[in-house]
Amino acid sequence: MGYIMIKLKKVKRNQISILRELSSKSNSFNILNQDFFYIYDSLNFIEKFVFKRDVRFIFKDDILSGYIWYDSIENGTFYIKSFYLNDDFINSFKKTDFDLFLLKNEIDTIVCSSDGKNILKEFLNSLDFKPYDESIELIYDLDKYSSMNYDSTLKTESFKENTHEEIRCNIQNSVFHNENRTPLTLKDIYMEEEQDYYIPEASIFVKKDEKYIGYGQIIEDNESGIIVNVGILEEYRGNGYSKFLIDNLLLKSKELGFESIKIKTHKDNTVALNLYKSMGFIEEREVILWRYNKREHYKIANL
Repeated sequence: MGYIMIKLKKVKRNQISILRELSSKSNSFNILNQDFFYIYDSLNFIEKFVFKRDVRFIFKDDILSGYIWYDSIENGTFYIKSFYLNDDFINSFKKTDFDLFLLKNEIDTIVCSSDGKNILKEFLNSLDFKPYDESIELIYDLDKYSSMNYDSTLKTESFKENTHEEIRCNIQNSVFHNENRTPLTLKDIYMEEEQDYYIPEASIFVKKDEKYIGYGQIIEDNESGIIVNVGILEEYRGNGYSKFLIDNLLLKSKELGFESIKIKTHKDNTVALNLYKSMGFIEEREVILWRYNKREHYKIANL
């Protein structure tokens, strides 16, 4: 049996309607796909021309079979933001075809995300993609929110730009310290404050006896709110202070006008999962980050 020939082709101006049709199917294919047209439709003519440079149609033996929207190609790495493949492609595309495609396009590494659908997981596994992070995303209905009573010695303080960056940096580096994690820097925080997802005055410190002991914030993603970077300093854990922090982040989310709010944690972090569920969060989906690295693959294959 011969190889399947895969080609990536640029999207021409008169083919946008075809891309739009494929994009409309992408959410059911993989709920974690980012919405290309959410951004594209807000751009002017020149911006649209530049923006669509990072989208390619996928052809299998000259038959249109899907599309891929990638963030960048850097040092042979493909960072995929959204992709769709039809059933025929999924069922017929094999590892040998994939290897040939990588060789012809000089791609060393592909990074993507998926939900927990078995069909997509099996397809990526068959191509020797490896999951390098698996987490659970939970959601909270803010219509059901009601405040709780907590230790009266606890207080909150809103993060102020150009004032609290160093305090935030120190707390996060202490809470999330790991030898495999690159420490957060002040430059990282100042850069984040310029990003579209950043919400001013949506970050909160927890204070006990006037000492900063915890931090958490709310960011925006496609008009949805997400609680991130939640943590209490190790010496203060086990006293219900995390609940106090999350409760205040829920209140802040409601004040910001969100109808619901999400939070994510590693699937093996049972302490965090139990905490979130005890506060009313409900599991919504599994989130898997995948990576294929050609060098790692051949190193293992030749052992």
